[in-house]
Amino acid sequence: MSDRNTFCVDCGAGTTGTANFLAKTFDRSVALDVNPVLGHCAKNVETFTGSANSLPFDTDSVDLLISVQAFHHFDHEKHLLEALKVIRPGGVFAALCWGEMQIPDPVRDAYASVFDAIAPYWETERARVLAGYPDLILPGQRIELALAYRSHRVSLDQFEEIIAGWSGLQSALRAGVDLPEPKEDDLDKLDTSFEVRWPLIGKVFRV
Repeated sequence: MSDRNTFCVDCGAGTTGTANFLAKTFDRSVALDVNPVLGHCAKNVETFTGSANSLPFDTDSVDLLISVQAFHHFDHEKHLLEALKVIRPGGVFAALCWGEMQIPDPVRDAYASVFDAIAPYWETERARVLAGYPDLILPGQRIELALAYRSHRVSLDQFEEIIAGWSGLQSALRAGVDLPEPKEDDLDKLDTSFEVRWPLIGKVFRV
């Protein structure tokens, strides 16, 4: 059995959540982002300020190259060429993202007019993200993702905070859109709190 240290890289790492999670499994975990990486890092997590389009790692050195909710911000051709260079034979490439938000029917019904008003103001790449990068192909073996979700139980005020952070909503407000109010009758059907969840989707390959 090899005594080589295992190595993973999270591209577009943001606040290091994924790199910290992977640090439990890998000997070395790197959080890479074009902006200075923020957040508390586990002991074996290193931070790099750099581009996913020009990876500062040795050829055939990376066991897992991953991005979560970030691949659509990269230059795809450059990133994939860099990935094939740095991932060792038998290593894994993963471009993951969060799918369509899943909420209880009364919440969806109450906010349907709000969502419709926001719809024209989402970034063009949003549809591709919500489809899990369907056109992404890489040489090697496709690995099917296990069913997984990010889930939170929230109050209505906390749900409002989630949608207030949406780029589509912020773009609509900048454009002067007068957003409708949610329907109170549907909200009256809700419990004090409810579950909001996002499925983990995307593409994974062993190269």
